[in-house]
Amino acid sequence: MTRPAPTCRHCGQVVKRGQLMCRNHWFALPRPMRRAICAAARARRFRAYVAGLREAERWLRGSDDAEAME
Repeated sequence: MTRPAPTCRHCGQVVKRGQLMCRNHWFALPRPMRRAICAAARARRFRAYVAGLREAERWLRGSDDAEAME
């Protein structure tokens, strides 16, 4: 049985297994936020990693709402 291909939760684009989101959405995040998420993952600080992901999700939802209003 094959697994379905993982997709970006923001746009539905297929991503490689293990990627958090598509390239466009990842690079839409501010660089300090991306660096903090990667640093927490490398250091295996799970709580900091999850907190960073949640912050990134909120940031992306907020920026999507702002774009929709324009």
